[in-house]
Amino acid sequence: MDIIKRLKSQNFYHVYQPIWNIKEWKIIGYESLLRISDDPDLPLETFFANARKENYLSKLDTFLINDTIEHYQTLSARRKKPLFINIFPSTLLDELFESFILSLVENFPAMKGKIIFELNETVLDSELWDLPLFKEKLQFLKENQFQIALDDFGKGVANFQNIMEVSPDYLKLDRYFSNNLAFSPEKQKIVHLLMDFADEKMKVILEGIEEETDLAMTKALKVPFGQGFLLGKPEMLV
Repeated sequence: MDIIKRLKSQNFYHVYQPIWNIKEWKIIGYESLLRISDDPDLPLETFFANARKENYLSKLDTFLINDTIEHYQTLSARRKKPLFINIFPSTLLDELFESFILSLVENFPAMKGKIIFELNETVLDSELWDLPLFKEKLQFLKENQFQIALDDFGKGVANFQNIMEVSPDYLKLDRYFSNNLAFSPEKQKIVHLLMDFADEKMKVILEGIEEETDLAMTKALKVPFGQGFLLGKPEMLV
């Protein structure tokens, strides 16, 4: 079945996971996550890999971005916080990308300055990070008041060079660092190092917080923002 026809048939939905300001203990935004209704056991990695293989990944990516923003707009006023949305680096290089972004600006004025694109890292897109055109597209996003987050830092292809050249607004540390953080001096040192590196230039979010002890250590290390099942599971919002 054609991918757009499949998506328009509503065989999927979006759930939203809260991101918390740990010090002030309040939600500062939500990350949009995809769920597939008619095949819940299909790994999302496979779903997107199939789209890449059949050369419609960018089309799929932009469709889902538009759809989740449109859905998010229907939620109650108390939910109108910044929205974090995953995007593949290859999508930025699509010839229709800039017109797509301008359509978002026009169609969703209430979300101006409230959308954060999380660069979804894959090895297949690793060579794109060094392209001048890729950096131009990032600048285009910033000029139109979209923010940038580097996702899963410490796991994917992003490195310190990428951080310096991309200058993201948010640095999301991979769940590897939160897992057993309370009992790993090595992970504590790395998180502390990354906090010093980020300084005032970018906001650090620790992903995958699932244990009270790890949350306590996250607080002790003064990590400003956190995300994970302990703080809130992905769910449908009303």
